[in-house]
Amino acid sequence: MADEAISSPLFRREFSLNKPVHQATAYITGLGYDELPCNGRKVGDHVLAPNWTDFDETSKRVHYIAYEMIDCLRSGENAIGVMLGNGFYNQTERTIEGHMRYDSPRFLFQLKIENEDGSQEWIVSDDSWSCSQGLITSNNMFLGETYDAGLEQVGWDFPGFYSSMWVQAQPVRKPTGRLVSQLSPAVIGLMIQIADVLGRTEDRDHYRQMLKGTISAFNEEFLDRNKACYSIGRQGAEVFPFVLGCVPVELEARVWARLLQHYQVDLAGHLDTGIFGTAFLFDLLSNRGETDTALTILSKRDYPSYRFMIEQGATTLWERWDELESHNLPMFGSVSAWFYRVVAGLAPHRDAVAFDKAELRQFCSNKLDYAKASVHTIQRQYSIHWSRTENGGGVKVAIPSNSSAELYFPIEKVGAAVNEVKGSGTMNPLSEPGEVRRFLQDNQIPNGDIYLKEGLLYINLVKPTERGVRLLADSYR
Repeated sequence: MADEAISSPLFRREFSLNKPVHQATAYITGLGYDELPCNGRKVGDHVLAPNWTDFDETSKRVHYIAYEMIDCLRSGENAIGVMLGNGFYNQTERTIEGHMRYDSPRFLFQLKIENEDGSQEWIVSDDSWSCSQGLITSNNMFLGETYDAGLEQVGWDFPGFYSSMWVQAQPVRKPTGRLVSQLSPAVIGLMIQIADVLGRTEDRDHYRQMLKGTISAFNEEFLDRNKACYSIGRQGAEVFPFVLGCVPVELEARVWARLLQHYQVDLAGHLDTGIFGTAFLFDLLSNRGETDTALTILSKRDYPSYRFMIEQGATTLWERWDELESHNLPMFGSVSAWFYRVVAGLAPHRDAVAFDKAELRQFCSNKLDYAKASVHTIQRQYSIHWSRTENGGGVKVAIPSNSSAELYFPIEKVGAAVNEVKGSGTMNPLSEPGEVRRFLQDNQIPNGDIYLKEGLLYINLVKPTERGVRLLADSYR
């Protein structure tokens, strides 16, 4: 570590390599943040690393990052450096989130060098390093940083650098605890998909086993099987296990009932989630058939709710539900994406590349009368406009040429018809108005219209019938 008065200290160490190197790997963790340059180059592309962990006595664990160093090193003289920042380990300026001041910045480092002759060399964090004040004179997670270009020391991370400003680094006792390199269930699930696409079955099976172990450990730590709830059952505690796929099948119905009771009864339709829980809550409710519950939550006017902000005169989203802190921060802006995907019914298809395929769904709820939205893509514009009236309402969609879409209409039974409709510009067999009229008349599609305009396929149906939509879909395959 450096002097406690230094906000963002620099550390450096030089060493020589006299043998051909076969492999070199660096392992580093910084409290709170670290950046690792070697021979004048930043190693890796991480920023604000390592990830935050709970530094309290009850946890005592920190993340570390492993870097492949073979391309950074060279024969002869080398220099490696470390720049530290406070992160959440030494945060003293803001206390509303709780205690976040543990000690001055420090790091733990190991560089393992494997030579081609089988020998090994180690460069570790010890008193052979030197340190100095960097050009960042103050840094804080909430308040930003102060940068003094006059303190820049050009070449400090190159071999041969010398300055009288540098002093010997101070070794500190290593905290007892664990270094943790872990993946969340969501990330492991993504790795399974990637391995499957690449045909790497061994990696896929490895990650599947890892996922089972991670889910088991997660449930062992947080799931109360008797109460069928996670943690204290608040602030999205039940939301994340569903999103991550951690809820045991035999408890799924009970945990879900517990979640609904929490939001429908205990909170009377209000929110108690933060930035991440809110981002997942609305999609989770809709995906499990509780869109009306989501709309009830959104329609609340009193605290805590979105409309409470509006009632207080807000024109931008607040950082917090209670009006404290910033009044212009997209902390809870995730609901905007939900409006597009669910309420308007416009989203990229799960197999889309650059939005070349869309999913268009007429909304299935009696709580709203209409919605419309459009998205401009590289293929031009998709749009949807649906309405609900006493006579049944209708839906109008626009699909760009050379694109395709799956249309979901609530016909007879909600969500009954699922068909793919493709528009292909001038290749469209119904491009002539006369053909459009004959098609509608011959197939008895009431009050409907299908036409091309400026490269967009428009489909306009009023109170569509199942037969009409299926015929329409067949015409555009």
